[in-house]
Amino acid sequence: MNISHHTSIKFIFVILMAVASSLSYAQVKAPNYTLKGKITGVKPSDKVMVHLDRYQGTELLQDSAWLKNGVFSFSGRVNDPVWAALSYSIKTRGKNHQAGPDEGKIYNLFVEKGAIKVSFPLGNISNAILSGSPLNAEKVVYESKTAGLTLALTEVRSAYFKVEEHLGDSSQNRAALQLQMKGIEKTSDSLDRVKITEDSLYVAIHPSTYFSLYLLSESFRHGMTYELANGLFQQIKAPLKLTSIGKKLKADLQRAQKVSIGMQAPEFSLPDSLGNMVTLSSYRGKYVLVDFWASWCVPCRQENPTVVAANQKFAAHHFNVLGISSDFNRSSWIIALREDKLSWPNVLDNDNKINKLFDVTAIPANFLIGPDGKIIAKNLRGEALERKLTEVLLQGK
Repeated sequence: MNISHHTSIKFIFVILMAVASSLSYAQVKAPNYTLKGKITGVKPSDKVMVHLDRYQGTELLQDSAWLKNGVFSFSGRVNDPVWAALSYSIKTRGKNHQAGPDEGKIYNLFVEKGAIKVSFPLGNISNAILSGSPLNAEKVVYESKTAGLTLALTEVRSAYFKVEEHLGDSSQNRAALQLQMKGIEKTSDSLDRVKITEDSLYVAIHPSTYFSLYLLSESFRHGMTYELANGLFQQIKAPLKLTSIGKKLKADLQRAQKVSIGMQAPEFSLPDSLGNMVTLSSYRGKYVLVDFWASWCVPCRQENPTVVAANQKFAAHHFNVLGISSDFNRSSWIIALREDKLSWPNVLDNDNKINKLFDVTAIPANFLIGPDGKIIAKNLRGEALERKLTEVLLQGK
C-alpha cells in the first residue's frame, strides 16, 4: 500500500470521527426549551435585564439576558418541568434598581420542553401572558379558580406578621396582641384546610397531569396529612412518579410513613434542662405529648399556654408532656422555660436529630403517643388538643 495514500485515509478518518463526535455532542447538549419574551412600554433610555431563576433538583440555576428591542430570550435543557421565577431589573442614568411598581416582584412559571412565549408591560409583570405551554395554561386556570382563597391566605398571613412585629414593642398591649394573633391563627388554619381540600379534589380528578403532581407535592409540604397525600399519590399515573418531583415526593412520603398514626414512635435519648437523661421509652405505660418548639418561634410560644393547661387538667390521667426544643441558644431556651412555666422535662435538640427522626420540618409540631409507644395523633393545636385528650383519657371511663 502507498504510504502517502494510507496517511490520507487516516487523516480523513480522524476528521470524520471528529465531526461525528461534534455532532453527537451537539445533539446531547442541544436546547430542548426556549423562553422568548416581550416587554412593552420600555423607554429608549432604559436598560432592562431579565432574570430567570429555576431549581434543578436542589441546585439553583440563575440566568440573565438583556432586553433588546423590547424582546429577550432564554434557552436550555430540562428533563422534567421545573418551577421558575421570572423578574427584571432596570438601569436608568447609571443607577441599578428594580423597576417601579414591579420592585421585588416575580412571575412564577414552569419551564418545560418546547417553545414558551411570555409578554407583559413594564411595571406589571404580575399580568404576564404566556402561550405555548400546556402545563402553564393548566396552572393559570387553577390559580384563577382559587384566586379568592389565595388572596385571603395572603392577607391573613400579612396581618399575622404585622401583629408579630408589634409584639416586640414594649409600649404595646402584649395580652391584646396575643389574643389577636390567636384569632388570626384560627382563621389561617381554617383557610389552610379549605386550600388542602381544593388541592386534593383537583388531584383526584386530574391524576395524569404534571400540575397535579406538583400541586400534591406543595400541599403535602404545607400541611396535608400523610394519609391523604399518600392516598392521592397512589392515584397519580405511573410515568409521573418517575419524574424528579415524583421521586422526591415518594421519598418524602416514605419518611412520613415511619411516623404516621399507628406507627411505633422512634426511640431517642437526650439530657433535659436539669441534666437528667430522658428516653422516650421511659414513658411506656403512659400517654405522652412529644412537643416540638423553640423560644424564637412565636406560634410555639402562643401555643405553650394551651399545653400548660392540658398538662394541668390531664396529669392525673397518666398524661405527660416531653418538650423538644430547636433552640440554638441555651440561655434563651432556659429563660423561655421559666417564662412560659413549662414544668415538664425539656430536651435541647440543637442539631435536629430528633426533628429528623420524627420528620419534623416546621414547628410547632407535636405527637401524642400511647402507652404502647405508638403514635395516636399529630399536630394537635388549640382546642383540638383538649378534645383529643378528653376522647382518649376520659371518655368511656
